[in-house]
Amino acid sequence: MSPSEMPLGMPGQSPTETPSASATTMTPQETSNWIINKLQPYTNITTTGPTMVANRTANELVLVPRDTRSLVARVTLAVDAQRHVPLRARIFARNYANPAFETAFTQINFSPPNPAQFNFTPPPGATVKEAQPHRPPPGAQPPVVVGKGWTSVIIAKMPPRATPSPRTASPSPSGPPATSPPATSPPAGTTQPGTAPASPGGGLQIENLPRVSGPWGSGHLLTSRLITILFTDDGRVLAGAVPPPLLYAAAAQR
Repeated sequence: MSPSEMPLGMPGQSPTETPSASATTMTPQETSNWIINKLQPYTNITTTGPTMVANRTANELVLVPRDTRSLVARVTLAVDAQRHVPLRARIFARNYANPAFETAFTQINFSPPNPAQFNFTPPPGATVKEAQPHRPPPGAQPPVVVGKGWTSVIIAKMPPRATPSPRTASPSPSGPPATSPPATSPPAGTTQPGTAPASPGGGLQIENLPRVSGPWGSGHLLTSRLITILFTDDGRVLAGAVPPPLLYAAAAQR
């Protein structure tokens, strides 16, 4: 059985279903199905020897992006040898030996769960309310995708309260306020020294991210092993598993 023919799914569930959960709660199966679904045309897929996950024998698929500009070096999917269910998914960033992202089962039981496990009795005095589906605010524009496959860039509008304000001068401890930029500035598209601390409440302070600018405009840049995010001063946010120059190029197109 070739890697592309290996089924990924439980009986009765289509392997083409995309996950509805957020990335932080996706199971190995949801992660694997999404990657295979969306990225197979842009990926070289091979297999390695058997491995053990959750005390079960699994066959491991290795997915390597054909576009070497992606920050993703490879993705490995450990698929149960008997049930053909993904047991583990790992994403490796370029130039790093350890996975930057991993979701895996530590134990698994394929027996049907006891229906009683799904019973819920509210505690005394509790009020049960039915949650409403999350909907975007009126007038919100859907994100735009630039590019394909592993180097796709998502462009969206930031909420007004999250839009970074243009850099303003701040008074010096002594002497008049600074009214002009330094005599020397970094080349267009490069990052000025800076850090990305979190606010006391745990939220990201966009204004404290490194400042970047270029023909596309200006903004703040957040980088990590697997993803780069650009917050522009005109209210856009661009994100992708790509190095900064690809975000700058996408920003210049829109």
